[in-house]
Amino acid sequence: MARKVKNAVSAAVAGANVASIKDLGVQTAGHRARGVALGHAALKLWPALAKDFAKGDDRWTQFDMGSRVAYDDTHTAPVAVRDEKGRYTLVNAGDGVEGQHLTAAYLASQTPADWSRIKNDSPTLWTVMDQVRERVGNYVRDNRRNLRDNVNKAMGGVSRKVARQPNRTMPSVIADTIAELRAKIKLDLGNKAIDQAEHDKVLAWLIDGEKLFKKD
Repeated sequence: MARKVKNAVSAAVAGANVASIKDLGVQTAGHRARGVALGHAALKLWPALAKDFAKGDDRWTQFDMGSRVAYDDTHTAPVAVRDEKGRYTLVNAGDGVEGQHLTAAYLASQTPADWSRIKNDSPTLWTVMDQVRERVGNYVRDNRRNLRDNVNKAMGGVSRKVARQPNRTMPSVIADTIAELRAKIKLDLGNKAIDQAEHDKVLAWLIDGEKLFKKD
């Protein structure tokens, strides 16, 4: 059973075909388990990542665009609804709910002038829009970090946590990594970034890995 689980995970991460830097943003968000394979694909598509992770490269804008596509694919946009007094609140989308759906794409389409106008004309609308904008911004930043980790692994590096604590024992590193991955796949399942079958495969693989370091 353990070998079958490992083979299933290996097959899932074996290759990564990326069509564009925007697509790289989508795939980094949607296939985090690919790790090294996605890192190699990213380097092939975007060689500048090999030097300081393409710091300052304007193509990060395209990557962020893909990240927002992935966000909208995995999150139901809340709706900004105006009451009779002209104040706005966020409600869940559903039948009969009328208002502006605050998707990542919609928020990204607003220019600085738009944000300024909204803040002056309707402060409560600006507030609820800014709340969602912050969530999306955190998601995009996390996705950038995921890509950098994948690229670092592809270049033979180690994770940031291991690099910061070089004297930790291997069992300790493995235990912490497994705990982080457990939390991550649980979060991704809740956000619908992965389905139940993907979650269960990776969880079974992690459980199998834990057994290697457990004392009899």
